[in-house]
Amino acid sequence: MNLATTTVIISRFGSSALKLFHSYLSNRRQRVNINGSYSTWRETNLGVPQHSVIGTLLFNIYIADIFYLVNGTNVCHYADDTTLYSCDREVKDVIAKLEQDANCNY
Repeated sequence: MNLATTTVIISRFGSSALKLFHSYLSNRRQRVNINGSYSTWRETNLGVPQHSVIGTLLFNIYIADIFYLVNGTNVCHYADDTTLYSCDREVKDVIAKLEQDANCNY
């Protein structure tokens, strides 16, 4: 799935579905538990709630275009683990390719 396909899919949801996504991703809070001691609640606007069906769908839409955005490297993707890799005769060339794709601002 590329960016154009993703855009078409999202546009077909309609405004009601987009409002649902927005409410699902807005006004969320989280806290940390370390050895039974809890931190204070803090608002978060990053990521999606884990262990949810809709979270998986949103993640797949988000990550789908990475395969079309890299130029000098390859992508290995399984579940929520994504790794860029490259092969070349010189280590410096591999590093340059990985840094170029890892730092892209598409």
